[in-house]
Amino acid sequence: MRTYGNLRNICSLGFALFVTACNFLVCPLVPEFSKTLVNWSRLYFIFDMYKIERIFILHHCVALTILTITTNSYMDNLEELTMLRIWLNTEISTIFLNLYFVTKYKIFGLIFVPTFLYYRIWKFLQYLSSSTDLILDGAILCFDNKLITNYNTCYGITRITNYMLLGLNSFWLYKIINTIQNKTYLKRTKVYNTT
Repeated sequence: MRTYGNLRNICSLGFALFVTACNFLVCPLVPEFSKTLVNWSRLYFIFDMYKIERIFILHHCVALTILTITTNSYMDNLEELTMLRIWLNTEISTIFLNLYFVTKYKIFGLIFVPTFLYYRIWKFLQYLSSSTDLILDGAILCFDNKLITNYNTCYGITRITNYMLLGLNSFWLYKIINTIQNKTYLKRTKVYNTT
């Protein structure tokens, strides 16, 4: 798991709180704001790529790809995009991860794991298994898209980026499980060695 400097973790926490608040409070009341939120998210991901590991650069590039396709959609109101809600909701787990990094309180680490499983694995699996949501989102994003004018190309990239993000999240789940196992093993050997 990453352990960047405290300032970067605080900025990431601030971004995750901002996105989550906007997703739940602002976008439902002012649906046109969703496109502005996507643009701010793109800007954050660009700034956050400075001096990070390659796997996180890949994550950011995948996110930037889908966010760029989204901002070039003909629709100003993106509130109806199931995909956008799912992508923005992933930041909920990021809140607890960064709270753990900043405060070192174990409770935030304990809350992080189930929110990660729910928002980054389960909700993505549900979304990707629903052909209706994929088709509707593809139509909203790719019909008359200003960036990728060919519908099939746009739709293909949209699907691939969603599967890539699920793959990256699955990789991180593997890393999380390994981290938990290693900490558990170290605790057991420490207790065993002291008795």
